[in-house]
Amino acid sequence: MTSASSFNYQVGGSLPADAPSYVERQCDRDYYELLKERKYCYVFNCRQMGKSSLRVRVTHKLQAEGIVCATIDPQKIGVEVTCEQWYASAIRSLVGDLDLKNKFDLRSWIRERELLSPVQRFAEFIETVVLQEIDTPIVIFVEEIDRLLSLKFGMDDFFGLVRSFFEDRPTKPDYNRLTFSFLGVATPTDLIQSHNTSAFNIGYAVELAGFTLTEALPLMQGLASKVANPQDYLAEAVKWTGGQPFLIQRLLGMMEKELVGIATPENIAVWVENLVQERIVTNWESQDAPPHLTTIRDRVISVEEKLRGRMLGCYQQVLANGELEDDRSEERSKLRLTGLVVRRDGRLVSYNPIYGAVFNNLWVEGQLADLRPDFYGSAFRAWRDAEQKDGFLLRGEALQNADEWARGKRLSDADEEFLRESRKIEKVESSLKLEAERQAREAAQQAKLIAIKRKKIAEEEAQVLEERVIILDDAKQKADRTVKVGSAILSVTLALAAGTGVLAALAVKVATDDIKIADVRLKSLDAKGDFKDEQIFDALVKAVSAGQKLKALDPEIAKRDKANMQMLVTANLSRFVYAVQEKNRFDHSSSVSSVAFSPDGKTIATGSGDKTVKLWNLEGKELQTFKGHSDIVSSVAFSPDGKTIATGSGDKTVKLWNLEGKELQTFKGHSDIVSSVAFSPDGKTIATGSGDKTVKLWNLEGKELQTFKGHSDIVSSVAFSPDGKTIATGSWDNTVKLWNLEGKELQSFKGHSDIVSSVAFSPVGKTIAAGSADNTVKLWNLEGKELQSFKGHSKIVSSVAFSPDGKTIATGSRDNTVKLWNLEGKELQSFKGHSARVNSVAFSPDGKTIATGSWDNTVKLWNLEGKELQSFKGHNSGVNSV
Repeated sequence: MTSASSFNYQVGGSLPADAPSYVERQCDRDYYELLKERKYCYVFNCRQMGKSSLRVRVTHKLQAEGIVCATIDPQKIGVEVTCEQWYASAIRSLVGDLDLKNKFDLRSWIRERELLSPVQRFAEFIETVVLQEIDTPIVIFVEEIDRLLSLKFGMDDFFGLVRSFFEDRPTKPDYNRLTFSFLGVATPTDLIQSHNTSAFNIGYAVELAGFTLTEALPLMQGLASKVANPQDYLAEAVKWTGGQPFLIQRLLGMMEKELVGIATPENIAVWVENLVQERIVTNWESQDAPPHLTTIRDRVISVEEKLRGRMLGCYQQVLANGELEDDRSEERSKLRLTGLVVRRDGRLVSYNPIYGAVFNNLWVEGQLADLRPDFYGSAFRAWRDAEQKDGFLLRGEALQNADEWARGKRLSDADEEFLRESRKIEKVESSLKLEAERQAREAAQQAKLIAIKRKKIAEEEAQVLEERVIILDDAKQKADRTVKVGSAILSVTLALAAGTGVLAALAVKVATDDIKIADVRLKSLDAKGDFKDEQIFDALVKAVSAGQKLKALDPEIAKRDKANMQMLVTANLSRFVYAVQEKNRFDHSSSVSSVAFSPDGKTIATGSGDKTVKLWNLEGKELQTFKGHSDIVSSVAFSPDGKTIATGSGDKTVKLWNLEGKELQTFKGHSDIVSSVAFSPDGKTIATGSGDKTVKLWNLEGKELQTFKGHSDIVSSVAFSPDGKTIATGSWDNTVKLWNLEGKELQSFKGHSDIVSSVAFSPVGKTIAAGSADNTVKLWNLEGKELQSFKGHSKIVSSVAFSPDGKTIATGSRDNTVKLWNLEGKELQSFKGHSARVNSVAFSPDGKTIATGSWDNTVKLWNLEGKELQSFKGHNSGVNSV
């Protein structure tokens, strides 16, 4: 054992291989064994965890076994270099470490290969120089990987080459002697950053943990001459530092100095706590020399802004709950690399109490506040601290600015909730405002129409009264003349023939029939007056009464019906019956969020903010109302056989229904709104996309078959390929992804610069269309090659749909228009008729009709020439999907 007088605690830097203060951990043994067995491996962790000291120690042990070791250290090469300079410097480092200086002339060797690329020269150097000149096992360490990754020219080729060395082992035996190991602050996914190159998926991870008390026992030596019970002080140091190598050496060094010349503390735990508070935690920035806590802070700040907020939100959860599940997401991996947390049993926990005291919730709030714009931050804090929260939510221009700021960032869960609730209340209040404005407009219009109609009715009533007087007067005069004539004839001929009395009776009957005809006409005119006053049912009753009176007349009267009462009565009846039918069309009590055609094109399903689903025929007759959801119905879809309907809702569930409105199943599993539902072509599987960033597959019994994780934001759209083997998803993370049914990500299409709002497969399944908030539509093949970009909309493209023959694409946009395009991106038609954003488009199964849904509260049907065929009104809020 080293004497206490010669023992020194070393804070920072690499420890020599024989340093008495070096603490051997399990990772030392693991690392040594892996490299001895010629396994590629990597040591990725936060700074000041002893990576360099570990390499020095393991290098010493390997060299003792006859294994040749060399190191490429980017710190010695620098970052302001060209690609040529970097590879030349790396080769020079290896030449020195492998003792090859006398074997060949580096300058002339490089000049002879000046036509080769830098990475090809490096590959040839390894194969023709290193492996030829050295016949023993070789380990090449590459340190400071994070510095390597910051080079301007990118290092994908380098890591790809290293992977090729490993893959050449089966065919080139010499490569079995060559092993690479990487050390630094990174993750394996960082090594190859191009999406067109396979990931760096070789090698073994070496877990670098803090010292346990048992492992740290050699560190007692520095205190042995100061106190009788050094292990008790060491235990406190391990407790406060979590065994963090840099921090425990610093704390033990402080103890060593503080214990000189003082009485032995009565309470070791209290004494150590006071020392930590006074010498490390309080005013830590001024006492942090050499830097350690500053390094952690800088590491946090260096994380790109769009990810930092969500990472800090994860750390807040650790502080609040003591732990957080490590799902290995990007933000949680980055959090581990800051050093603030460690992974234990699949959970993230705070590394040690010192970090928890310095980087506490108040510090996190300050960091998050720095990320938030002033107008947003003040509202967010007020909302978070208030009991009645709605009043502090963002609205209008402030919400638009906040959305613009948040776009592309991964915010904390609290920020996400704040924005989500702001959008929700904005939508509700906007809907209420629009409804109030609509009602006010309708009321004003109605008042105007009533005034006009009253004037017309008054004029027509005057005309009717005048006609009545004329008709009655004419009938009376006819009757009087006939009676007078009959009486004269009767008085003259009474003595001549008794039979002449029959003529007088006949004349009276003719006069009576004329009065009956006049009565039918008066009834018909009254009916027309009621109809113009919108008393449709009263008008229909009077028209029926006129018809009955006309039917009761003697058929011979028709011969004298110069006014053609039969034609008038028939026309009235037809008109009034049709008007009564019109009164029965499309009536919902709240906004419609989704509309879908049945496969036979004869039925329409609608989902609404009133939490119901309704079925209608194309004439607008309501067939069924489905009740069961407890929040907005956000998406509806028919099964391929048309017998079942799936619905997604803000209540986080999916429901299956038959066409009679019977609820067949309820699927529970999502933790946020179900934004999109789709049936597989065989009708046996349902895919759902959610605000919880996942896609789930279900069978029809509600069993969850798969959960796809890969998107970093809301999944806004899901679609099955026509063969049912692939699923396309669009997300607020600006990407489109392709998956197989096992949840394996096949492709990720990157090209849109903003939210992807809608995806659709072509009918043959070889092309995908995607609409985006960058105002474009893009066509891709299944390998992710961009085929076309359609430009023409002036605002977000919210919905895309292929025609059944696959030759045409329809798009709906927030610029209030619908456009038709051919596959070359030529605009064929632009449909104008909606007065607000168009949220959804759908082709009828025969391809002859397009349905569109809009925030102007209507669904419209159009033919392919852009003629509006129908407009379904009755919704009190925007129509989001058809």
